[in-house]
Amino acid sequence: MLYRTHQAFGLFCTSVALVDITHTPIFSLAGAGALALSAFASPLPDVDQPESTIAKMVFPLAWACELLHITHRTFTHSFVAAGLWFWLAFTFQKAHIEIAGLHLALFPILFAGGAIGYLSHIAIDMLNRMGQQLFWPFPQRYAFYLVSSNGIANELSKYVFFVAFIVVAFYSLALQAPFVRAIFAAVHHAFPIFPLA
Repeated sequence: MLYRTHQAFGLFCTSVALVDITHTPIFSLAGAGALALSAFASPLPDVDQPESTIAKMVFPLAWACELLHITHRTFTHSFVAAGLWFWLAFTFQKAHIEIAGLHLALFPILFAGGAIGYLSHIAIDMLNRMGQQLFWPFPQRYAFYLVSSNGIANELSKYVFFVAFIVVAFYSLALQAPFVRAIFAAVHHAFPIFPLA
């Protein structure tokens, strides 16, 4: 999948994790931090591909991958690499920082933005025809072989996931703002398939 597709899917997954798992409003300091981290973490596994956008952005990591002979879709696309993000999130589960008198919990940012954002890349790459070493260092590669990494499905899914992210963000706002909840109630009445905040 391409850079923007990974970001769109990462933002969608992060927004769902914020609302349903950490119960963090998307329109909050922690929510904004998680989305910003997700925009970085979701394409990050492709740092092992020197010509990728993320590799050019964080070239020291790309150089490290080259020095360590980490090839594409091996270590960075494994549960081991994703597990490091989860370890980091749970290590700082109770940590807070103070910014201008506001207490900011780090867990929603590291968990929803970092861990879920990173894992979203691995999940959506499973649709590709190229396999990934999920259980690195074991050499077996896994894939569903459904789409190419730069075809029309990739381009279309970028927009679908971005719209899905907007819907979840609007839903999160509905949980905070009564006037938005009224809009959700009207849409839900007309189209019961949509959730009622």
